[in-house]
Amino acid sequence: MKVLVVGPGRAGCHLALLHKIAGDQVTLLGRGHGTWRNWARQHQIATSLNPARACVNAQQIIFAVSDDQLEAAVQQIYKVRKGNQQRLIVHLSGSHDLQVLNDFAKRGEYVAAVHPIYSFQKLKESPQVKLGGAAATLLLGHKAQRKVNALVAKWGAKPVVLSNSCSRSRYHLALTLASNHITTTFGRATEILGDSLGEQGVEVLASLAVQSILACAESGAAEALTGPIARCDSQTISRHLSELSSKELSRITPMLENVIDFALDSKRISQKSSKRLKQQLNQK
Repeated sequence: MKVLVVGPGRAGCHLALLHKIAGDQVTLLGRGHGTWRNWARQHQIATSLNPARACVNAQQIIFAVSDDQLEAAVQQIYKVRKGNQQRLIVHLSGSHDLQVLNDFAKRGEYVAAVHPIYSFQKLKESPQVKLGGAAATLLLGHKAQRKVNALVAKWGAKPVVLSNSCSRSRYHLALTLASNHITTTFGRATEILGDSLGEQGVEVLASLAVQSILACAESGAAEALTGPIARCDSQTISRHLSELSSKELSRITPMLENVIDFALDSKRISQKSSKRLKQQLNQK
């Protein structure tokens, strides 16, 4: 299988390496020179800066560019990829639907939006490439399902077909909250913890975070919520806030207000308690 991966970012490099390991002939297409080309050469993956040349005889094209760059990248490849070759054209964007691939579909190509719900990390020298059964949501063009199922199976992901009536933006925002916002909160937690637990600090925080996520999955977030806000422990919260610098307070206060709002919406605290806790935050 000859595969073109457009975009040498984390997802693009990861999937390019996965296809290479699977025995495919892979080309990674980028817009400029960079460390990605050295990385690709180390893994015997062909690289290109020339869209027209990279497209030649490609049986699958995977767009792994950022959401804002997707439309331009698709049009660039569409213009240089001539003829009706009935091959698979896929984009990985969680926020775009199939419309961005409409020109390819009109030309008779198989098209799909395949969004791996997976946190792609910077690749190491010996990465665990398979996606470990992570979900990959699908929006399928005409007769594309068989080809897409084979593609997702090669990635080691689990296909989940999205409803065409699904709000793509709400879906994508929900995933962003469940991933990037948790990551940001974890980052702030490690900053505040400092060296209190020495080298074990990150491991201990990660263990607690995993416990919390598992509790959410098992019992629901409302039931899983714990801590001083859910218990309305005003004195504990005051001690927390007293240890923070003004810069830290400006970063943490919105996070705490969000917890208060969620605790109220979940009926874990009363309206009166919510108001009192927010007043306490704003006094600092």
